[in-house]
Amino acid sequence: MNTFDLIEKRVSVRTFTEREVDPASRQTLLDYAATLKAPWGHEARFAWVPVTPSDREAQRFGTYGMIQGAQLYLAGAMKQGPGAAEDFGYLFEGILLKATELGLGTCWLGGTFRRGDFTQALALLDDEFIPAVCPVGYASPTKRLKEKLIGTVFQVRQRKPLKDWAIVEGEPGEYREALEAVRLGPSASNKQPWRVHLANGRAHFYLEETPGYNAESVARCGFPIQRLDMGIAFYHWERVLSDQGLVGAWTQNDPKITVPDKWEYVATWSR
Repeated sequence: MNTFDLIEKRVSVRTFTEREVDPASRQTLLDYAATLKAPWGHEARFAWVPVTPSDREAQRFGTYGMIQGAQLYLAGAMKQGPGAAEDFGYLFEGILLKATELGLGTCWLGGTFRRGDFTQALALLDDEFIPAVCPVGYASPTKRLKEKLIGTVFQVRQRKPLKDWAIVEGEPGEYREALEAVRLGPSASNKQPWRVHLANGRAHFYLEETPGYNAESVARCGFPIQRLDMGIAFYHWERVLSDQGLVGAWTQNDPKITVPDKWEYVATWSR
């Protein structure tokens, strides 16, 4: 299955069955993670964190009621540095789409989990942080009321139309599917903060921060969480184009072109 099909297929799963994820699938995901190269070269280490009945009784690995029935989490750690959150978003989204290909359910968790328990499980180093974790397993055939409410409040399957977040000079042409892949990307609270200016085979990516959102996440989580969303957008863009045989490279050189004032330059992809 190609990347675009996986992007369309993947949904956030918040209620899981008791069926265990077999060791072969776990190893497949770790092996795939090792093949990924992030745009700015940061490396992450990933680990499986099982949740036992005693963990649940002690309310360890809490997710503030967002997740139910998960027996296994994939957690990742990365060293702090410029572009680290974007690189983590890129790598983690790649793994989660691979999990979708294996028939597994997943759900991005960036701000709605208790970091202390995962810090211990990962033996986090002083210069590392945990940008996100993800329950991995098999989706329950029925959704809880809370899960339905989350979907309603955040309108999780709704996305902004292209005109609201992209400036495309001329016709999208061969970039049409990649733009749609970016549009379909998951994001924290479904804020969809990515912005794109596309012209002459060059895509400039910008962040339009939700007012106060990143400042609050820095205070609560230790990093600007919408930077993860940018990494997800990078992965969708690059991999969908790669499936079409269109290969490019990422750079950081602000073109100083006219875009809305609230757009903050992040990166450029060009062929």
